Amino acid sequence: MTVDKAINRPARNGLALGILSALIVVLVVGATIATDRIYVVWSLWTVAGLVCSIVGYRRARRWEEQGFIPVGVRRAIAGIILCSVALLAQGTETGLALATGGIQPIGRAPTTDNGSSAAGSSSHGSSGSPTTAPVVAVLQGDGTSVYSQAQAQTAIGAAYAATLKAAPTGVVCPATEPIQVSVTFPCTVTITGGTSTVAQVTVVDAQGHVEVQVH
Repeated sequence: MTVDKAINRPARNGLALGILSALIVVLVVGATIATDRIYVVWSLWTVAGLVCSIVGYRRARRWEEQGFIPVGVRRAIAGIILCSVALLAQGTETGLALATGGIQPIGRAPTTDNGSSAAGSSSHGSSGSPTTAPVVAVLQGDGTSVYSQAQAQTAIGAAYAATLKAAPTGVVCPATEPIQVSVTFPCTVTITGGTSTVAQVTVVDAQGHVEVQVH
């Protein structure tokens, strides 16, 4: 078989792995958007695709220098681009996940079989172990629950620390809020270093259990 009719297998394989790596990135980004959580992801296929593409590119150029058709050079270049972009995206995703401990909803009450929120407990974090849903109200003598700023700030801080494995340096919630299902209010959470974020707190039952979404 002559070189001009040869198949540049490394270039072909590199492009295929580059396309696969791009699909992985799309799936991970989609999962991040759908679950509001950043994932640690690292694909060896992407590294293998980059290596194959580089080998294929060098092989094609060597054939060109020898006066033959540079079979697979375009595939190799496309593979290098796809794999490089995929590696950058995966590295960024992983770096953010490791830096933040995973961006995800915290203090969310679990759903029942029919999809409604249950106020008793919530499962979060990498271990998936259940934790008590935050409570922002104090039980009164007549059996009703009344919003408490101090209770809210303590509960939000504890939920944040349990989920992201880092206790905030400060939490500021509104002075007064009604304890009614679906009422939403913001709390400002400050972490080490002075960085502040807003936690959207939503009341899920009359006892003051809440769902907390950190942005």
